[in-house]
Amino acid sequence: MEKNFVFLDEMLPGIRWDAKYATWDNFTGKPVDGYEVNRIVGTKELGAALR
Repeated sequence: MEKNFVFLDEMLPGIRWDAKYATWDNFTGKPVDGYEVNRIVGTKELGAALR
């Protein structure tokens, strides 16, 4: 992962998200190529703003 990016759940314990493309529960009926985990990545600045 790039230097200034983080998994938002590591910065914001308790954050809730729904990354459908990483699951079987989306309009394709299967995980979309490239979405390896059901987690949200953002910049450290985004995490700080959300905190």
